[in-house]
Amino acid sequence: MRRLTFTVPFLLFAVSVAGQQPAKQPWEWTLDERLAVRLDPASIAKREQRQQGMRQQTAGEPLSKKERQSPQKHSIDGSENPELLLPHELFDGLITGFVPDDFRRRHQRENFRRGIIATGFEEEEFWSTLRSASATYIDNYAYPVPGTKPPPIPGVRWTMCREAFLALNRARQAFGKEKFDRFLYEFVAPTTQVGYGTNAADPAADLRFVEEGCN
Repeated sequence: MRRLTFTVPFLLFAVSVAGQQPAKQPWEWTLDERLAVRLDPASIAKREQRQQGMRQQTAGEPLSKKERQSPQKHSIDGSENPELLLPHELFDGLITGFVPDDFRRRHQRENFRRGIIATGFEEEEFWSTLRSASATYIDNYAYPVPGTKPPPIPGVRWTMCREAFLALNRARQAFGKEKFDRFLYEFVAPTTQVGYGTNAADPAADLRFVEEGCN
């Protein structure tokens, strides 16, 4: 009888643990999953409450009524919720490694150095390959070459969005999609914060449109 008393709970526990589905890693989430949690009202409120607490702590005084009541505020801290960031947001963070300013460029690359090596990339080759994959986006939209003629205003945002999408996917093809996405979520996300307000009737549709290349 004693044996049954101790063995049965153990077996139930073992079955329960074995039956659990392993949690998805941040880079494994689908776009639908990211948007569902990112735009869930309870999730938004929880993240904004955390951000307000951090801002108040930094300011050393209570936030103003206007700051507290900013409608549909979306705050995502990649060190807390990397799974809620979208790949194009992380890609934009990564290409800060190409900013024209020498000091800032070196600083950004140093931030990503450990992750590049840990993921199995060779550092110099990584930046060279990424530059080749992203040249049009970097030179014409992200960090235009000084003195170059800017693109025509009509459609510029669509074109920039499309070029960013193409650059991201060329990088995925060059490095391997799963490996590159894992790098983005493990090593770029912790340095990324997104905060914005929106009055869009369907913010999920807007985010999906951009993530899918404004096509």
